[in-house]
Amino acid sequence: MRGFTITMLAVLAVGCGKMNVPSIFSENPDARWDAKMRSGLAAMDSRQFATAEFEFGGALETAKKLAGAESKVAISAQALATCKLALGQATAALALAEEGLAMAEKLQPADEHLTAMLLLQQGRAHELLADFPKAEQSLDKSLELFKSAKDAEGEQYDVLMAQSILYQATGRPKKSQSTLAAAIELQKKRETLGKESEALAALYCGMGRTLMELDKFDEAGDFYQRATLIYKAIREQKPKSEDGTVEEGGPTAAETWVAANATCLLTLRNQPVNVVGVLSQALRLLEERLSTNSREVLFVQRELGRALLADDKAELAESLLRKNLNSTQELFAKNHTEVAKTLELFADALRKNDHKHEADEAMARAKEIFDSHKSLREVAVVSGKTPGG
Repeated sequence: MRGFTITMLAVLAVGCGKMNVPSIFSENPDARWDAKMRSGLAAMDSRQFATAEFEFGGALETAKKLAGAESKVAISAQALATCKLALGQATAALALAEEGLAMAEKLQPADEHLTAMLLLQQGRAHELLADFPKAEQSLDKSLELFKSAKDAEGEQYDVLMAQSILYQATGRPKKSQSTLAAAIELQKKRETLGKESEALAALYCGMGRTLMELDKFDEAGDFYQRATLIYKAIREQKPKSEDGTVEEGGPTAAETWVAANATCLLTLRNQPVNVVGVLSQALRLLEERLSTNSREVLFVQRELGRALLADDKAELAESLLRKNLNSTQELFAKNHTEVAKTLELFADALRKNDHKHEADEAMARAKEIFDSHKSLREVAVVSGKTPGG
């Protein structure tokens, strides 16, 4: 969602032409559309996704009633699709992206920036729905358009991040590594000297996760450390209290995400760490700050289940992993590799609790999912090693 507001304000400027912005209560339909869009953007910025959904939905309905408003329909559909993805509603997001693309095709001259934004949302939706070839096609087209556009480095960042997630989900860590390396180089060119951003830290965390899949544990640790140092520096730049210390508001969701992944790395390196304690705390914090069915929450929840199994707490692990499986199937299509990863671990918990028949069914289903996507993979997905998510 990075860069969303800036991008949409630029698009709004095109969609509104040189129109003065009247009051939200104006009877002018164009002004009403503009006001709805701006309200939706403000809600997205403050992560009030339900409000944003309502406002963007209203903007879309208003645009559809206007004559010759294909541009406004496409812009509204793109914004609402972004919101639906934030809410974990991939099917709705895909329909909106495709509706927007149909409108964008009618524009003369073509709006390649808007088309690229719609392709990005289409690709992200296809990935969640486990249509990986279509996701790759949409994201490739989006990146190509953004590369030819002026001042679209921020949007290129968004596409590269989406591509790296796709490659991780389909067992292509080498492809993910090269994509993240390109994103890091792009972002470094945009950084202010001496002030590394959260955007760069997110890329470092993504690279750490990818390197874990390639068994490059030392390099992964280095990237997690870089991300941690950036977040620490950003925290130290916050306003100081009267005694000169930084006012403590607790770790952010991004910091917690890095710490959770670094903890998983420590277990792979057989280093002593209270995995259950760290991941339990991380899960509580992420659930407070993010959607309970976000990728980050589901990953940490699954890894906590793995840690409970390792501590011989099989009943607790089974209960947690059953919950995780249900939530994972809500966010992702039932044939997504993230579902398969949870099924494998769930099968282990079931077997330890003497539920052999259910365990066999879960493992068979996991194998079926992995086999259905095996033509895309560089390497076999190994339970207990691949971060995924």
